[in-house]
Amino acid sequence: MAKYGANSLVFEFDATPGGALQDMTPHTLDIGGVEIEAILEESHAFGVSWVASLAVGLRKMNDLTVGGFYDDTASTGPNAVYNDVADGPSDSTRTAKTTWGGTKTTSVETWIKKFSRIAARGQITKYATLLAPTGTVTEA
Repeated sequence: MAKYGANSLVFEFDATPGGALQDMTPHTLDIGGVEIEAILEESHAFGVSWVASLAVGLRKMNDLTVGGFYDDTASTGPNAVYNDVADGPSDSTRTAKTTWGGTKTTSVETWIKKFSRIAARGQITKYATLLAPTGTVTEA
């Protein structure tokens, strides 16, 4: 089983809605857990003392947090790429793709749900963006 470190991870994101994937790895210090979740419904009857559940046949990827050092470079920095939070149903989703070391990838369409600049005394200004996945998660 191959093991990989942070130096072998690549994170790409649509630079613009419907645009080409842009390598955001140089701007990324943290990627929250990539969590795939099954939707369950409680199925226990009255008089039962333990919870039982059934899978309803739906899965989802939970929200993804990405963060790093803030950069306002005009077309390539996190401010330019992530500071376009969704403002209506006619907006386009944006593709997030992670390459885990060798050739294993996870990609999904996302909505930019939140973008924040984080300033703290004695520290470099950072950013955080919250991406809300929608639709099928493709793993190759």
